Amino acid sequence: MQYSKVLVHAFSVATGRSIAEGLIELGLSDVVQEEDVKQLTAVEENYLQELLSDEDSIRSWRYVTS
Repeated sequence: MQYSKVLVHAFSVATGRSIAEGLIELGLSDVVQEEDVKQLTAVEENYLQELLSDEDSIRSWRYVTS
C-alpha cells in the first residue's frame, strides 16, 4: 500500500481541492503521480475511508487550508 496516495486522496476530499493541488500542497508531487492517486486498491480505499471518518484530521486540514 502506498500511504502517500491515500493521504493525498483524503486531503483532496477533505479540503475540496483537486488531487493535483493536494500533491503540490503536501509536497508529494515528485513522489506520486496524479493518475496513481485516482486508482486505489481495495485496501487503500478502506484506509481512505478510515481517514475520512476521523473528524479531527478532517477539521485540521480544513483549518490549515482555509
